[in-house]
Amino acid sequence: MEEETRNQVCSNVPWVRIPPSPPVNSRLLGVLPGSLFFCILFLTSFLTASIFSVHKTMWYECNDYVLAERKLAAFLPEINYTIFCANEVDSVYNRETNQGEITLQKGVRSVRIVRYAILFCVLVALFTGAMLYYSSTHRDETQSVLALLEEETLSPEEAAQEAAQREEREAERLAEETRRKEREARIEKLKEGMERTDSGAYTWYSYPEEKRLTGGLYVQPLLGHSRDSTFRCNILYYYSMHESSMRGWIFGDHFAIEADGERRTWEIAEKKRRDHLDKDVEFLTERSQIALGEEGAFILRRASNARTARFIYWSTAEGKSISHTLTGEEKRRLRNMIALYDLWQEP
Repeated sequence: MEEETRNQVCSNVPWVRIPPSPPVNSRLLGVLPGSLFFCILFLTSFLTASIFSVHKTMWYECNDYVLAERKLAAFLPEINYTIFCANEVDSVYNRETNQGEITLQKGVRSVRIVRYAILFCVLVALFTGAMLYYSSTHRDETQSVLALLEEETLSPEEAAQEAAQREEREAERLAEETRRKEREARIEKLKEGMERTDSGAYTWYSYPEEKRLTGGLYVQPLLGHSRDSTFRCNILYYYSMHESSMRGWIFGDHFAIEADGERRTWEIAEKKRRDHLDKDVEFLTERSQIALGEEGAFILRRASNARTARFIYWSTAEGKSISHTLTGEEKRRLRNMIALYDLWQEP
């Protein structure tokens, strides 16, 4: 009755499969409790083993983690220091790189400024040179144009006065140019026969040294020219063994120029005297050079016009001396050198 009622209720739902009703005397109800007990026991054992296994694995992992953490903590200062050093190096590198780029930019900017400054100076120099060249080559034309402009604005009297002054200035210029040419011609005339030697700050002019035909004293005056003029002289004492005199070595330490009884004396340092004996003992020489200065110019001027003038060379230690009396030709040469000296001393 109950089965029919259930089938009747469910028959109204056509898409639901109605299972067959279990038999009333089924053995499932008797086996089910035991099966559930064994299943629960198996699951409990499995879960317990799994929990202990997981717990053990987690304990080992935690222990490894703690050990790793402790090791990491031990190395952490070194790692931090290494990272700090790396950061410092990186910052220094960046700073130097930035500083180098800034310095390079400044250097490029400075080079450009220097180039522009040099270019500007070159242009100014070229412009100035062109103006100077034009003014020097067209000076007469410029002056003529200015004179014409002034004449147009001047009265007849003022124009005549200006013309007279212009003629006077032109005459003075021509006279000055004439004097300059005459002076240059006279200097060249006085230098004829002289030898020129460039030495130090001076250019020295002198007549050629005389040939030593016999023993005696030879003096060669030298005139030096630069911003000012001065005198020197070369002194040569020559002695031949074939001479009748037994003078020999003098080892002179003094030199004098005497003109009509007036004398100027100079001392000769031993280290500035060069003594020489011929290898065949045929002759001997003593050479030295002294500066005469203003005193020398004065006494040479007197000697060039004196009736009697001579050079004297002697030794106070040896008590020996030798002298030379100037000839007319030597006095003429002295006059030429004095005249050249006076010309160069003119302002």
